[in-house]
Amino acid sequence: MHARHFSSPASGTLEDAVTGTASGVLGAYYRRFISRSERGKQPLIIEQGFEVGREGSVQVWATMHGEGYAVRIAGCACFVEELEIHQP
Repeated sequence: MHARHFSSPASGTLEDAVTGTASGVLGAYYRRFISRSERGKQPLIIEQGFEVGREGSVQVWATMHGEGYAVRIAGCACFVEELEIHQP
């Protein structure tokens, strides 16, 4: 699957390159509304970041857990920037 995750205007960026939170939610949505089969429990591969020149992918496992889904994600990450946030 291919996904995009737009940032809050207050964050200073327009779009996150790759996000586990967006991919995890998409995985649960896919299992709930598109393909209820877990097909051997293979992970979904969700690619992101192509539009901002920072390609990446996340593996997502979404399995039934009661009335909801248990979601696990995996992928590789790299250091992009260090910053400090001060609360008023």
